[in-house]
Amino acid sequence: MKAAELRIGNWVNMRAVNYSDLNYRRDEQIYSIARNGNSYSINSHYFATGNVFSNDVTELQPIPLTEEWLKRFGINGCTWEHPTGSNGLFWSEEQKSLHFYDQRDSEYSFVIDCEYVHQFQNAFALTGEELQCS
Repeated sequence: MKAAELRIGNWVNMRAVNYSDLNYRRDEQIYSIARNGNSYSINSHYFATGNVFSNDVTELQPIPLTEEWLKRFGINGCTWEHPTGSNGLFWSEEQKSLHFYDQRDSEYSFVIDCEYVHQFQNAFALTGEELQCS
């Protein structure tokens, strides 16, 4: 993964400290991003224990965008439409893409492919809103 793709609030799969299993990984939400010379440190905050986990960006893995994740974001079914004023937002499960369209002028419509959760979050943020995860 590239640090330029990530924002605070993105969900990624990262290594978490677990003393019995040093390869333990779990999905975490990014809490902060810090630059350390030529590398980036990505931190998550595990609210259940208050622990902060830090990973180099090279240790992160993207989370595949699945039906389960879409449901966590409140999107049910294969297609979903979110009206945003004169514009619209349409998710296509078949194409794994988020379609933005301007009802007044199709020239301003575009498609963003979203294979991973963080890509979907970043694309949705173009509406000026953040996805809420349950």
